[in-house]
Amino acid sequence: MPFAEQNVIIYDKFCDNIRKKYYDPNFGGNDWNKICLDGRQKAKLAKTNVELAMIMAKDFEILKSSHQSLTLKKRINPLYAEQLSSNSTQPNVLSKLKEKYKDAIDISGIEYSSINIRGKPRTVITWVYPNTPAFEAAVKPNYPLYVKDATIEVDAKGNKVFYDYGYILQTEYYDDRVINSPGDNRQKIPDINYVQPIMIKFQTNIPRVAKYSNLIQIPPSVSYIKLQSFDKIENINQVFEIAKTSPNGIILDLRENRGGSIKYENKLISLFLPPDTICGYRVSRNKTNKFSTNGIFQHYEGQLIILINSNSASASEVFSSCIMHYKRGVVIGENSNGSVLASRFYRLGFWGKQHIPIENYLDANKNPIEGIGVTPDIIVHPTLEGIKQGRDEILERAVQEISKTH
Repeated sequence: MPFAEQNVIIYDKFCDNIRKKYYDPNFGGNDWNKICLDGRQKAKLAKTNVELAMIMAKDFEILKSSHQSLTLKKRINPLYAEQLSSNSTQPNVLSKLKEKYKDAIDISGIEYSSINIRGKPRTVITWVYPNTPAFEAAVKPNYPLYVKDATIEVDAKGNKVFYDYGYILQTEYYDDRVINSPGDNRQKIPDINYVQPIMIKFQTNIPRVAKYSNLIQIPPSVSYIKLQSFDKIENINQVFEIAKTSPNGIILDLRENRGGSIKYENKLISLFLPPDTICGYRVSRNKTNKFSTNGIFQHYEGQLIILINSNSASASEVFSSCIMHYKRGVVIGENSNGSVLASRFYRLGFWGKQHIPIENYLDANKNPIEGIGVTPDIIVHPTLEGIKQGRDEILERAVQEISKTH
């Protein structure tokens, strides 16, 4: 089959899946049929799978929804493929990306967040875990971070390994005038230090441990729990076990928690709220279903404080909004990510698959969270000075709140 004809078949399948399955029949006010007609002509001219991926990815991005993606068979996110040679073929994408970052320094073991600097959001490293590659590389909190590419690889044991690639600036002086990307040809400003970007890579699914237990005094019989995701039932069961020995309260840290299984999230809510408590509504094209707790209520009576930030997403937002609505706990931190759409994968034949949002989620008041996020009861923004000092100002405020009653 000619490559152009093959491209059209794949592109038409891509468009048709979204046309039939996407949760919003109005496509956010966009004319999806027109988008597909224009894209179809571009697909005919694509010379490689990567080029076709870029065409579909850009059309998909017009919808501006969370939980949407395209995946080639080689597991390279096509949104990052634009920086590779347009003449490359799909089997060479991963090798080209590795060649591009062959001199990258491994700084696995970091956390990062967006903070407000001079009225603009900037991404900086907020924590370096001890005894990690980042620690050995002398990476410091407050270093500016620029993520440019990402891959999913499989290690020798068959486990998925997620890597981000990009650059850091080794400076505590953060200013827009400091060069912020390789190849930046702006004139150097004489009154500040010029900083050469350093190429880095880091593993994003590296195991982590609670990092503040020895740095901040937690009140007696209060537990601090860092829940990285809702993906594993053993993590949820661990929270239940910890609750038994924490009568005075739990500080549940959902910062950087990108979500996971709604089933597991529902089980965790059952620790704090009774069965059949309406947390929100799942809205698809044809129906609206109540989203209620259905677990066995464990009735934990201690105080609950939840920590969130701009990287708290999906199930962690559903959990936080439900706890807030019924005033079962206090949510502290920054506005969450606003990514709560339910989605599923649909195959695109031999080419790959697409991840399509099929349901929206409304909170218990029937207000949307998608694109808006959850606003905490107590808003605390990390400050540049606090990061320089290695402080966790959000957790500090949580300890202050929970200490009021102990």
